[in-house]
Amino acid sequence: MGIFTSYTPTTYLLPTDTFIIERIANGGQTYSIQAQYMNFGNAVVSNTYDIAMGFTGLLPSSQTLFVFNTATSFSLPSGLPGSHFTLQNAPNADITLTLNKNNTNVGFIVFANGSVTGSPTFPSTISYTSGDELKVITNTVSNAQTVALTFKGAK
Repeated sequence: MGIFTSYTPTTYLLPTDTFIIERIANGGQTYSIQAQYMNFGNAVVSNTYDIAMGFTGLLPSSQTLFVFNTATSFSLPSGLPGSHFTLQNAPNADITLTLNKNNTNVGFIVFANGSVTGSPTFPSTISYTSGDELKVITNTVSNAQTVALTFKGAK
């Protein structure tokens, strides 16, 4: 998927590393979305690294919602500053999403009863290298629908 956005008349924004986020919930159906790290030619514009995940519909209970397979090294900082986690509708009970690195819990995102904004609990900076997995796992959910998760990391 190529993205070319004009920056100046002679400079273009080019995608470099492209990663696939695979949704494996909902009866094993597989859907993919992409997250991209951008640079200008060979000169890196920023060391930020955003990973976006979205799920449309009623969230499944107690299932792996996303698996992100790392192709290029990055890290997620303690507390996940600059990250955004939203639901389409406010849940009628607290919802916790577990964040997992290679099958080890590393943090949580909590959507409090009545809130569409998630609050992360991410006590340490976690580094990911090629082959590592970032998983998002649901707990028992009630009426939560359509979640959007954007992690702001560093490359």
